[in-house]
Amino acid sequence: MSNIVAFTDNLDRDNIISLLKDVGVVVIKKATASPEEIYKLHLDLGYHHEPKLWCQVKKYPIFVKVTNQLVDGVNPGMFGGLDIDWHTDILYSKDCHEVLSLYAYAVPNGDMSCPPTTWCNTRPFFNKLPDDMKVKLQSLYTKFSYDQSLSFTNKRYDLHNAATCDLAIEQMKKESKTQYIHHTVNISEDDIPKYKKGRYEFEGYYKMIPNHPLGSNGIFFNMSNTVDIVDSNYESITDAKELFFYLKENLVDNPEYHYTHQWECGDLVIADKLTTMHRRDHSVPDEIERELWKAQWYYKTIDRIHYDQSL
Repeated sequence: MSNIVAFTDNLDRDNIISLLKDVGVVVIKKATASPEEIYKLHLDLGYHHEPKLWCQVKKYPIFVKVTNQLVDGVNPGMFGGLDIDWHTDILYSKDCHEVLSLYAYAVPNGDMSCPPTTWCNTRPFFNKLPDDMKVKLQSLYTKFSYDQSLSFTNKRYDLHNAATCDLAIEQMKKESKTQYIHHTVNISEDDIPKYKKGRYEFEGYYKMIPNHPLGSNGIFFNMSNTVDIVDSNYESITDAKELFFYLKENLVDNPEYHYTHQWECGDLVIADKLTTMHRRDHSVPDEIERELWKAQWYYKTIDRIHYDQSL
């Protein structure tokens, strides 16, 4: 185990939650568990929605298909083919899911033709910062827009140029109106009152240092969608652009904080979305049948140190 990624073959839910708390990225290589067992594990790990998307895995409805192959006779799966640059998957609600799982359901093995996924882990970077910088970041927010052409990088990433982009955005926006922990399919009625109501803001402000539900330290930096950095009064700070590019160059562009995963069938990668980013390193050729199953979920009440909003 490094400070970037933790490898395990122990599918005990408490082990996985502990590794998410301590490291933030957990890798299970070539898990021998069946899809049914992977599904049940996820319901045990966290609280889930069943997204009503065209690419939903019908038998295991907390998952959606990330694939370049057609899934409904017309459309490929979620962002299936093109390059995808750094993102957090926290896009359309400030109270979006806290954890991302990717399960390799069907990928070519052995020839390295399946595009890898790279994670950037902000936790070791944050821990190395001088105390005055940690204090500064604690008081700041990023201003978010889903129009990436407005971001500091002034670049429309291929995440928003994928063939299914318009369909995905339309359906995810509809889903965002119900995507809050209150509406998860496996939360108990007794636990629901413990949590604040969802905010459902499509554009807004996000804490740079999350109020992490497990008490972990790290930075929330949705680089592709950041249009400003502001203070606690939501006023732009004078060095917003300089701070943005400092984080981009020293954190996001620094391979010291990267883990690149080469996919094989059965692989499962689980990552805390509040303190990590990820990207697909290159596009998927049409002849490559690459199908990952994606689930997004919230930490359960039994694992949390608070029930307040994280961002």
